[in-house]
Amino acid sequence: MEKNELHETQPASVPIPYPDIATTMPTKMHPLPSSRVPASTSRWIIILLLIFFPPLAWYFMWKEVKYHRWFPMLLCLYGLVAIILYSLMVFLLYPQLNKLYESIEIERENAWLPYASYAAIALGFCEFLFGFFLYRKTRNKTALQKKLLLITIIILFYQWITVPVWAVIMQLTVLAPAYMITSAI
Repeated sequence: MEKNELHETQPASVPIPYPDIATTMPTKMHPLPSSRVPASTSRWIIILLLIFFPPLAWYFMWKEVKYHRWFPMLLCLYGLVAIILYSLMVFLLYPQLNKLYESIEIERENAWLPYASYAAIALGFCEFLFGFFLYRKTRNKTALQKKLLLITIIILFYQWITVPVWAVIMQLTVLAPAYMITSAI
């Protein structure tokens, strides 16, 4: 067969083999778009972001399935910290302040603070229980359902907003008046 005869026996349009659109295998002619390239965030970057700017860390943890197992641990940790700190305030700080106010015969204006602390202890306990529930859900699989992730992010964001606000309220309503009373003595 001559070269022209071979060319004539093949169909006029031979399809060029293109990869399926749904494939994840890049080719030289068709590389993966940048949105489909799996990016991995370093564990240390996530830890640093959790310390300095948690919402960004939560976003990266949401996007990467391998970090979904961290959410239950964060909820349990944040819940335990809240339980311990608010319990210390209720059982150690408030009784000492009450004794101080009684010894100086000053009526306490912020009697609602222990009740707010009880509510914070209850919320910390609920957060710990929800974290334990999520831990049991992720024990066999790594990915969490989207609605559970959304609930987790809402809880974490709520705590991220309220803890600094609560610290300012504590400073203004408990510690500053106690400092002024003790410094005047």
